[in-house]
Amino acid sequence: MTFLDHISAWPKWVAAVVSVLSIGLVSMGDYLTGEGINFSIFYLFPISLSTWRYGRRVGVFFCVCCVAAWGILDLSSSTTFHGWPIEIWNTCVRFAFFLVICYDAAALNDALQKERRLSRLDGLTWLANNRHFLERLEEEVERSRRYGHPFSLVYLDLDNFKAVNDQFGHAVGDRLLQEVARCLTDGLRHTDLAGRLGGDEFAVLLPETSDVDGKMIMQRIGSALTRVASVNDWPVGFSAGLVYFTSPVADAETAIRAADNLMYNVKQRGKNDVATAVYADPAA
Repeated sequence: MTFLDHISAWPKWVAAVVSVLSIGLVSMGDYLTGEGINFSIFYLFPISLSTWRYGRRVGVFFCVCCVAAWGILDLSSSTTFHGWPIEIWNTCVRFAFFLVICYDAAALNDALQKERRLSRLDGLTWLANNRHFLERLEEEVERSRRYGHPFSLVYLDLDNFKAVNDQFGHAVGDRLLQEVARCLTDGLRHTDLAGRLGGDEFAVLLPETSDVDGKMIMQRIGSALTRVASVNDWPVGFSAGLVYFTSPVADAETAIRAADNLMYNVKQRGKNDVATAVYADPAA
């Protein structure tokens, strides 16, 4: 975990308190040491911290606070006061410098957050990618094991996807995958998560969902998928395995494997269907 990650993990009220205290400590140090030692660079810490945790507006507010603290110190010292025109000029220069630091910190934070979001998404469908989906599933497995909350997991695979690529080209195949992603997203609740595990394989995590509710959700999604395939004359079907987890499961990989095996059974017995099952721990 980097230093920026540690700061990002701070509660916002902690960042606010630290920023305010930092301005006070820097001002006090500047006052006690007089002109001999320059403390101005240390004002950059509360400005950067407040901007990082709260955004540009709060960062600008702290810029004003730092400039005000610096200006008050100058006015309180007869040896550093050079007349109002010079003081106003110096104040504007300090404020402009602090603003540059504030906006640079905000831009860096925006870029970092965007990179993190992109690293969790599949580049074609904009669903959760394999890594992010497994991380979320692992969290749900742990929550289920600790608190006894049930969840459902769907593993979905396209039937005859290769035929679409061969007949219509890979551009149409990509569009098909995007349409599948859209149907999944539109048919889910905001607490659910859909992910593309690779190729034409998708998974759906349904927290706090019974097998009955899971079936209803998959019926809605299945109807949408069938309608999309029919409208576009795509010779594809959709095989899925829905597993309802009421008993603890070892880890995310085991949960995925259980849903994948159920989906594979659908493939073997004719494809284009949804099979459901309640998970039973093999070790039990």
